[in-house]
Amino acid sequence: MTKSKFTESQIVLTLKQSDTGVEVEEISRKWVSVRRPITIGKRNMADYISVTTVGRRNSQLKKLVADLSLDKQILLDVLKKSSEASPKKRLATEIRDNYMISLRRSCDLVILQRKVYLLVSISP
Repeated sequence: MTKSKFTESQIVLTLKQSDTGVEVEEISRKWVSVRRPITIGKRNMADYISVTTVGRRNSQLKKLVADLSLDKQILLDVLKKSSEASPKKRLATEIRDNYMISLRRSCDLVILQRKVYLLVSISP
């Protein structure tokens, strides 16, 4: 068995850095004096880091798609239920109550500024 150029602590350090989101180029710059790539078994360290980065980005995109799909479904439901032209404030309140989402998100869905939503009108 050949002896590695890197200690176990150096390998662990680079793995922890990749898990915290440090880019591959940044880790590579730290080891610039090293001519050979760091390997784990027969896999290149850069391959491992790129796989974890892709996985992290994939999960972020899945969450974004889920949020947008929910927004679309909420808007479609509201359009089906309300045939008349409803004030935006009432729509935002209905969306917030029925779907249990935040005030910010419900106002964004009906394109209403929160300060307008929170404004208390003084009626004579």
